[in-house]
Amino acid sequence: GAMAFELLEGVTPFGEIGGGMQKGGAEIPFINAPVSDALKYTIFKMLSKETWDRPTAATLIKWANNSSAIEIDYDLLTDTESVSSQEKSYVKEETVHSSGRETQRHTSAVKTELTISVNPKQLDVPAEGGNFVVDVITNGAWVLPKPTTQSWIRTSNYSDNAFSIKFEANKTGKTREYSLRVPAKTVSQRAYEDIKISQPSLPKKSKAWLVSLIFIIPLICLIIGVSVNIASQRENIRYAHSNAVYNFNQSLQAASIDNIEKFEDAYNYLSSIRYNEDKSLFNGTYVSYSKSNELKNKLQSVYNELDRKYQAAPSGTNLEKKLKQKRDKVYSIKQKL
Repeated sequence: GAMAFELLEGVTPFGEIGGGMQKGGAEIPFINAPVSDALKYTIFKMLSKETWDRPTAATLIKWANNSSAIEIDYDLLTDTESVSSQEKSYVKEETVHSSGRETQRHTSAVKTELTISVNPKQLDVPAEGGNFVVDVITNGAWVLPKPTTQSWIRTSNYSDNAFSIKFEANKTGKTREYSLRVPAKTVSQRAYEDIKISQPSLPKKSKAWLVSLIFIIPLICLIIGVSVNIASQRENIRYAHSNAVYNFNQSLQAASIDNIEKFEDAYNYLSSIRYNEDKSLFNGTYVSYSKSNELKNKLQSVYNELDRKYQAAPSGTNLEKKLKQKRDKVYSIKQKL
């Protein structure tokens, strides 16, 4: 049927979509070629939507051998009903040969305007995205829209008269607007219906924590650095203090009448002990007071012995002179304390 129609009219009866248009409700187009009503009726029946309405192969052979056997239903070939404002009509005059007489018969054909509508026409999509089903009503064949430039919209077939739309979450920080066009067509007509889409954006996450982190990290590093530096200083002070105490003990033990210089060394180490203990970072045991008393006691003992020997030494001798020098040296160190 479709091949015979194309041979006569030069176009296929339902365009590129074929049976899809007829399934969507499109009517069989009229044949305008100058051929007999018998042939038109035969092709019309062959194009019937339901298989049981189409003639069988045996019937077609019978009609081909005897065209008078065809019971033509002229209501299928003509349309005498009123035409609405959305329909266009034309009248064709043709000559019909019947029983040796020429008669003229007027036939009329109606061309219905293609329409399409969708429901809903407006989609207010939540920021989180979601799925929607759109119903399509048309007297032609509609085509699933493919918004290839909008990656956040995906369409898929839902049924013969509907399709589904899936929206991704909007994380752009601004409202998205789009007009989705749904097309429909017949052999000679095209029609469209637009769906207005609006989707607000999800609130952007606050970056205050990042700003705080920018300031907190250097502060933490500074605190750690200071702590490490303080710990290092305390360790150095502790080591210097311990070393001074050790050297003080060694010097004081070696100090005697014959080794007065060790008293001077002990006094210098005592000064180092006091210096380290006076520092705010010192966290050791305070021993400067006890060490000072130890030094005073030994200086006093040595001074008394030197003074006794000096008093007993012969006057004007070198021994007297040396004892006096040692005694005075011990006394000067004692005075420093």
